[in-house]
Amino acid sequence: MTQTRRHGVARLLSLEATHLSPNRFYWAWIFATAGYGVGDTVTTVAIVWFVPWVAESNPVVAGGVATFGLAGLVAVKLGAMLACLAIAHHSALAGDRLLPYFLPVGLGLFGTLVTAWNLLLLFGLA
Repeated sequence: MTQTRRHGVARLLSLEATHLSPNRFYWAWIFATAGYGVGDTVTTVAIVWFVPWVAESNPVVAGGVATFGLAGLVAVKLGAMLACLAIAHHSALAGDRLLPYFLPVGLGLFGTLVTAWNLLLLFGLA
């Protein structure tokens, strides 16, 4: 039963039925994970916990932090990444040639810019 379930999930998430290059798709998501998932999350945690005069500007993240602390912050960030991944995968299955790459690259660029801004705030340069 476990083998069948894994096979079903692997088949559901497969890119075989699409025109996408799996390597390009994976590298785009590695970039998104590094820029947004790690960079933005780590610097946001540092600011929220170590810079009391700076408030989180995203109301969803601020609400998550106020309600659930660090777990709320991570849940919001992870939820955003998973939503983008689901949309990118669905659009790939629908035959879209741009959106499956645009979402992770856009998320990675956004995360990198926000990480840079957070670092400026963290070190008192902004």
